[in-house]
Amino acid sequence: MAKVVVNGEQADAVWRWLKTFYPGDVEWNFDALFLVDQTGEPVGRYTARELPRVEADLKYLLTQSGSE
Repeated sequence: MAKVVVNGEQADAVWRWLKTFYPGDVEWNFDALFLVDQTGEPVGRYTARELPRVEADLKYLLTQSGSE
């Protein structure tokens, strides 16, 4: 839960990797939520305003993995 850099060349490695799939700067706290499937592949990037879409996509992924 430590503060990390999320934009630019000094960004934390996880953020740099996620943003190779879904590019763009993070403008403010909670601006970027990433969904990663059970194989470790990023499958979506969302803003805080898109939480219903996150829920729907997460439910879909759970049904695909047989984990619901």
